[in-house]
Amino acid sequence: MKRGAGKWAVKLVRCALALSLGVGSAFAGAVSGKAAAVSSAGQGLAELVFQYCGAGERVAGVTAEWCSMEQREIRLRPREDGAGDGAVALEVLVAADDRTRQAGYQWIDPGLAQTTATLFLFPRPIYGAFHMCNVDAPLWIAWYDEDGSPLDVTLMLPGADVPAAFCRDLYAPRTSGTYRYALEIGVGLARELELDRQRLMELSLVVEPWMAQGR
Repeated sequence: MKRGAGKWAVKLVRCALALSLGVGSAFAGAVSGKAAAVSSAGQGLAELVFQYCGAGERVAGVTAEWCSMEQREIRLRPREDGAGDGAVALEVLVAADDRTRQAGYQWIDPGLAQTTATLFLFPRPIYGAFHMCNVDAPLWIAWYDEDGSPLDVTLMLPGADVPAAFCRDLYAPRTSGTYRYALEIGVGLARELELDRQRLMELSLVVEPWMAQGR
């Protein structure tokens, strides 16, 4: 979940900065050439979202912000420097505004968080941290610069159940530089797709025109 971009993650940035940027894994809130991202139960993202949010009746374990996120497919491809091999396609939820970035995976059912992914879009390159408070499942997070090159990848762990403004469970890129996009992936989904830190650092995000909608 993102802010200023739940649980992945410069600790140069404190909670106040993350909040001001609008991030909560809360911006501080998949399918490998194999097949579209699915949960361990064999459900696609659209089916999962409908199960939790559809028919006009939200069930426990999701938020209005989570249910309002657009669904898209993104692609990760080997970096141009030749590192890595094999493209990956992922179904993701899209957090494109302050409301959805700040919410991220806060208060989301941990089983759902583990089997889905969210792409955070920002209107411009930023610095900032993501927090993991009120997130009950570990998440991988990858940060990308404007051209989709990976900046850093880390595993974010569940944080304390406290208001985001007081959260100390912060994650930011360890590599200096700004990022324009951030991708959070549940550990269960990442395991299915054989994605870990090394693999994610070998893959660039394919930047599509619709990704400019961050606001």
